[in-house]
Amino acid sequence: MVEVEKFLKNPNDYKIGVDLFKKYVNNPFLLKIIEKGDSKASRSYIETALRDAIRQTDEYQSKIK
Repeated sequence: MVEVEKFLKNPNDYKIGVDLFKKYVNNPFLLKIIEKGDSKASRSYIETALRDAIRQTDEYQSKIK
């Protein structure tokens, strides 16, 4: 998840965001929208989904401890 946090701090490269979305988020509907191209909305979808992925991981790890 370090790569996701790094991207979220500086989300300039759209392709990296799409690749991370494919790796960490399972949402085929959003993926189709995101793959259509860079837009304000698609960037927002990527960033929100990746933040949620991080949050879910942190919550999961805290429950294990």
